[in-house]
Order: sequence, then structure tokens, then C-alpha cells
Amino acid sequence: MNLHRRARPLLGTFVEIACRGDAARCLPAIEAAFAAIARVHSLMSPHEAGSDLSRLNERAHLEAVRVDEQTCQVLQAALALHRESSGAFDVAAGSGGTSADIRLLPRRRVRYARPMRVDLGGIAKGYAVDRAIAELASRGIAHAIVNAGGDLRVLGDDAQPIHLRDPGAPATLHPALTLAGGALATSAGYFMRAIVDPATGKAGGGRDSASVIAPTAMLADALAKVVLLRGPLSGSLLERHNAHALVLRSVRGALRARWLPRVPA
Repeated sequence: MNLHRRARPLLGTFVEIACRGDAARCLPAIEAAFAAIARVHSLMSPHEAGSDLSRLNERAHLEAVRVDEQTCQVLQAALALHRESSGAFDVAAGSGGTSADIRLLPRRRVRYARPMRVDLGGIAKGYAVDRAIAELASRGIAHAIVNAGGDLRVLGDDAQPIHLRDPGAPATLHPALTLAGGALATSAGYFMRAIVDPATGKAGGGRDSASVIAPTAMLADALAKVVLLRGPLSGSLLERHNAHALVLRSVRGALRARWLPRVPA
């Protein structure tokens, strides 16, 4: 079967979608998947005027703001992970409040307990990947990959080779694992602003990178931040979500690897 591949700038990065099959089925499915990602972007970007997140950050400390069902789903997941990680995952970190100040009310309404700004960048990108995969599957696609700047998910049981960057020399890629029928996301300090630890307000992670394999890209996206900040202390949270993490550390030019909580079967 032919492989069809397309890429577009979305979610603050380049999104690539590849699917295997005949063009008559794959190409419309890819377009629909990009549309699903664009919808998530339009709802949850803090930089888009009129997005759900922009309206929340402007008004939710004054009154309840009604949002889309998809925005509700991401906020629900973010608040659950905030509780489960004892605050290590926080979509409001550094804004004068925490995720605990977000109130989810009936009829898809949201209220902030205080003036603050929320940024869903640590979870919405993975959610968008999941929405794209769901759209592809609903259109009869059996084998596909959606990759949004390293947040990726594989549809189907074809094992895909995954290369990860050396955290001490990020231009260098190392073959690390294979992935089939799951998702992977990586958090590290290279090529982006540092990951801030909500407990201290300081950059965390050092020269490590944390790559999480999980059932969904949304989970992998969020859990990678927790693993980078908490290391082995995140083992029980990973187990709860049927996830594994590969932590890479660069020490004097040598690369060390450690699986949490254990090497996956």
C-alpha cells in the first residue's frame, strides 16, 4: 500500500500526518485530521483572540464562562493530573494561581477563583493528536502516524522506529525504541523554554529528557512534564495510567538511559 504524507504549521509547530492506503481514502482523511487539529488550536490557543482559553483568561475570574466540550475535556484531564501528581502538573503555574483555582461548573462553564492565566500547551497538543487519530480511524484508516513536534501517536500495529535527541547534544539523534498502537511525547529543556517546577518556580529537569509512552498522546504529553520534574517519584503515577518513561541523561558526554517504572514488555 502507498504511504501518503502531509505536513502543516499548527499548534506552534509542524504537524505531520502519514497514512498507508489508497489515495482516494487517505487524502480526504488526512484533510479531516488536519481540520480536527486546527479546531483544537482555535479553541485552546492563548494567543488566538476569541478562543475559549483567551476568553477564560480575560473573564473567568469575574464570571463563569461557557466553553466548548473539547475544552472541558482537556480541563478535566488537566485538573485530574494536577491532583494525581500532587501539583507537579499545573496549567496555571507561574500565573499567581494554580490549577486548584479552576472551577468546572455545570453546563460547560468555567470560573477562576482569582485573576490568573492558564496555558494548556502542556496537554492540548497531545489532545489534538488524539483527535486527529480518532478522525483517521473513523474514516477507515488502519495504519497512520500523527506527529506534532515530537508528540506522536501510531494507529495500527506496525512498529515504528523512534529516535530521541541526546539532551546534552540535541542535534544528535539516537535510535531508542519502537512504537505501535500507542503514543509518545518528550519533555526537555532544549529548543524551548525551561520546564518550570510549580513547587519552586524554578527551572527543572537539568540536562535530562523524559519520553513517555502512554495509551493516548494527551496523557503522554502531560506525564512527560511530571517525569522530567519528579523523576522516580512519578513511578506510581505512570503505573496508574499504564504508561512508561525513558529518562535520558547526558553525563560528561555519555548518554545514560533509565526506564520508569520498569522496562516495558
